[in-house]
Amino acid sequence: MKNFKKIIYPLVFSSFCAASLLSQAAAVDDLITAVIRNSDVAVREQINKAGNINARNAKGQTALTLAIHQQSEKAIPILLQSPKIDISATNAAGESPLMLAIFTEQYDLARTLIKRGAAINKTGWTPLHYAATKGNLDMIRLLLDKDAYIDSASPNETTPLMMAAQFGNESAVLLLLQKGADPWARNQLHLTAIDFARKGGNAASIRYIQTAQSRRKPVYNAQPLKPLSPASAAELKGLPIPENPEEPEIYYPEGMQPPAKPAASTQQTSQ
Repeated sequence: MKNFKKIIYPLVFSSFCAASLLSQAAAVDDLITAVIRNSDVAVREQINKAGNINARNAKGQTALTLAIHQQSEKAIPILLQSPKIDISATNAAGESPLMLAIFTEQYDLARTLIKRGAAINKTGWTPLHYAATKGNLDMIRLLLDKDAYIDSASPNETTPLMMAAQFGNESAVLLLLQKGADPWARNQLHLTAIDFARKGGNAASIRYIQTAQSRRKPVYNAQPLKPLSPASAAELKGLPIPENPEEPEIYYPEGMQPPAKPAASTQQTSQ
């Protein structure tokens, strides 16, 4: 009998867990269906039934990300009214409700989400990437005012400035540069913002980035400071100028040391 219990109890527990997961998935699917129908009545009803309204369906969408993506004007307010809602929960692609509101140009909704504390910074693609892509200056300013990281890197290290350069407009490029975006940043394909601007064919953006690059030299082009000669150093200190000064030692930045000179070979003469 004891062995029978050891076998049957795990089976019963596993069956219960499986049934619970199926029930949760069904509840999420019903909520998603209500969102697709854009029915405020059905959405409210399914919110009350669903345990986790922030769960993703089989296609990787949450109820809120899907509602915003398809601009379900009746479903969105009902979802946002629910105390269960997580306004920063992402879909499987890593897109947050705020990102999708910007992408679909629902800027009033985006402002509402920001006021309610939606995440401004996140790993991967960010709301600022999407605002830069759309070239919306007001949204770019608002995000930066909320401490959006201006050089945030996508999974392949593409920055908002790069996206603005190719897909946005020259005004967005200029604004980001004025706010301190790095014109020399490179993504994993070793492309800078000017490469993106050339792809986009925007001559004004190219000029803005070229100007910014000329004013802000890249870190990897830094050169060691040339030391003062012994004579100049002595003169500055008010000391006698040495007759046979030793060569000053140069301190190089990490990774920029010159190759060592080969040791001089000594030739031995035979007697």
